[in-house]
Amino acid sequence: MKKFDLRTPVIYVLSFIIIVLLIILKQQDDLNKELALKEKIEKVENEKRRKAT
Repeated sequence: MKKFDLRTPVIYVLSFIIIVLLIILKQQDDLNKELALKEKIEKVENEKRRKAT
């Protein structure tokens, strides 16, 4: 009988975990970029209001 090799399933599981973590990090990075952009827009709008008054 052929001996069962655990290397291949372990590689697949670890690859899956790494891919999931990369996706989560990408989503968090996108969210942080969006929040930073909103803050910058608000800052510019506030400066425009101050100059207009």
